[in-house]
Amino acid sequence: MRIYKNITYDTDKSVIQDMQILSKPNVSVDEYRDAFYRLGKTLGEILNRKTGGRYGPTMLAVDTEKDMNQGRLDVA
Repeated sequence: MRIYKNITYDTDKSVIQDMQILSKPNVSVDEYRDAFYRLGKTLGEILNRKTGGRYGPTMLAVDTEKDMNQGRLDVA
C-alpha cells in the first residue's frame, strides 16, 4: 500500500496515476518516459508556486543512482 503525503486524489489525480505508471512492472519505455516527464513538470510548477520563482542559491536535480555513479551528476 502506498501512502501519499501532501497529495490528494481530487487535486492531484494525474500525479498519482503517473506514479502508478512508473511502478508498473511491464511499462513501455514511452509510457515510462512520458509519466516521468509529467511528474518533473508538475514538480517544477509546484516549486514555482511555493517559491514565487525565487529559489536562492540552492537547487536540486533528481536522477537515477546509476547516473550519479557514472559521474553524470555531481553533488555540490
